Amino acid sequence: MEYNFSLHISKEGTLTYEIKIILRKCVIFSHEGGKHMKIFGYARRSSSEKSKSNYSIESQKRVCNELAARDNRTIEKWYVDEGYSGTTLKRPHMQEMLKAIAAANQEIIIYVWLASRLSRDANHCNSLRYVFSKYNVTVISDNRDWASLEDIELHPDKTIGPRIITLSDETEVHRDRKRTRIGLTTSAYKGNYTKGGKTPPTGYLFKNNPGENAKGRKVEIDIAYVETMLYILTQIHDYKRSLDSLAIELDSKQACGVHWSYTKIYRAVTDPIIYGRLLTSYVDIYDHSPAYCSQKYYEEIQKILHGRRKEYHYKYLFKNLIKCEDCDCWCSEIPTIHYPRNGNRRNRKGRRVYKYYYCPSCKKRINEQILLNKIIHHINAILDETTNFEIVEDISRRIGKIEKQLKFLSFEYEDGYLDDAAYSEERKRLLSKKKNLDKDMKRLRNKAIKKFNEYTYIEKKQIIKKSFLCIRIDLKTKSVIDIEKLEK
Repeated sequence: MEYNFSLHISKEGTLTYEIKIILRKCVIFSHEGGKHMKIFGYARRSSSEKSKSNYSIESQKRVCNELAARDNRTIEKWYVDEGYSGTTLKRPHMQEMLKAIAAANQEIIIYVWLASRLSRDANHCNSLRYVFSKYNVTVISDNRDWASLEDIELHPDKTIGPRIITLSDETEVHRDRKRTRIGLTTSAYKGNYTKGGKTPPTGYLFKNNPGENAKGRKVEIDIAYVETMLYILTQIHDYKRSLDSLAIELDSKQACGVHWSYTKIYRAVTDPIIYGRLLTSYVDIYDHSPAYCSQKYYEEIQKILHGRRKEYHYKYLFKNLIKCEDCDCWCSEIPTIHYPRNGNRRNRKGRRVYKYYYCPSCKKRINEQILLNKIIHHINAILDETTNFEIVEDISRRIGKIEKQLKFLSFEYEDGYLDDAAYSEERKRLLSKKKNLDKDMKRLRNKAIKKFNEYTYIEKKQIIKKSFLCIRIDLKTKSVIDIEKLEK
């Protein structure tokens, strides 16, 4: 949630202000309330709650309609989010309801089964309370577990229960996620294929793996795909065939009786399962499933696929050097082209090319310029051994310390240990200090980049190729984990 404050001084000298509230993608502006009343109903059920009959949408609607009938009211419009988690506000009908609230010039009453249907996140609940307070919205739930902003301010003792319930809901979500993760991990180590979806990986089929709970499933090689899969791997590895040409050939032959496309083949040959490795966000198990090839053969294919991008069009400084820290996969080079508005795509004039290093497994990427900014001091050290890394490391350490202090300061302020003046003064001091350090770091980085840019592209490429063997990147945080240099 963001707050923008605008100050206006009239000709008479009167000072007024307006508050702009931005909640996710929904923009809300304050306005005068109207005379009429609108009655809304909201229901939500996550995918994990489908097994619970009392959580059904029909059951929630029935309870809300009974509540409205008790108050001699009728719900005019329903907003229903099926299959969405309560830990986010990025739900289509939740956003639609917030927009309706913003547009309405009248009092609004929202009926829900439980407060958890609105949100299971304490911070999101506070945001909703603020919005509902500004727009004269009343929430009515079955067990009265929703506390408005006014109730909390006027009767803090009486609203402890609803607030505890909200925190309990949030804790329950995190606990369920942890249990699910543990369950999937245990199942994976029992030999089960724990990736979601009803369709098995290309070249495989599902087989029941009863085990202890009779719910597991393994993957086995589909005999009908063996010849085709081996043909694909051989054509790429030995003959450097393009995936497009393979897709056209196999589709024309109606191989295995399925439709073949570039995407289908790409996913098949880049999935680590083809050499028996199960790789997810929670497990990394080698020799998990039957394999079509060895790991070495797989890695050679990845280098062929990711190393033959059209460098003639887009030249990458760190080609075949970037490795994803999470999944241990080599990153491919993928450009993103931005054309001028209303421009002709065939005309290269005005277009901008952004170069990215992309992990095909975890689907994350990093921009080449951002990567260069992070390792420029390592490159500069190769060019000039007198580069003082201690200064750079000291500045980075001091910036990190200030960021921790700012976080702790916010906690102190929220808990009531600091008043507004003390909080504002200390925060201003720390931000000023951080700003100066950022300027120093930027100056050092720009100096190093300026020196590096004096070389031609070929010279830059030679410096990097002769100096680095592998650069491991955490693509989630866009941070450099490890740089493996070539021994001189």
